[in-house]
Amino acid sequence: MKMTIKAENTSYPKLTRSVLRRIDREYLPDVVRCGANAGFSGFTYYSDTVSFWKANRADILAMAENLADSLGESMLSMIANFNCLCNGSYPNKKPIYSEDEIARAIYCGKGEGVTAIQNAMAWFALEEIARELNPEI
Repeated sequence: MKMTIKAENTSYPKLTRSVLRRIDREYLPDVVRCGANAGFSGFTYYSDTVSFWKANRADILAMAENLADSLGESMLSMIANFNCLCNGSYPNKKPIYSEDEIARAIYCGKGEGVTAIQNAMAWFALEEIARELNPEI
């Protein structure tokens, strides 16, 4: 079944359009169910995800800041606790990168783990857009 999506009706229309240019709409429910790390065309390789991050950085940061604010935590702490940036699993999950390393990677594009962190930000955007477009899942 072909999904009709109006990017203008979403919280981040430009970011939504950017996601939809990279991934087939029919896979969005799978992104919600399985997570971006399951491997979706356009978001599989670092060359894909880092270029997506760089092209959409401002919107992704706005989305992350808004989500962190709604959760009552700092954006850098929230990012540090993304599953793909941690070792172990709940309740023994430990962030791999400090908040300072996260900040250097997202604001300066430098430092330890910059590629992994920028990849995580692209995956975050994909998952959040997919969730907004598929609220019933």
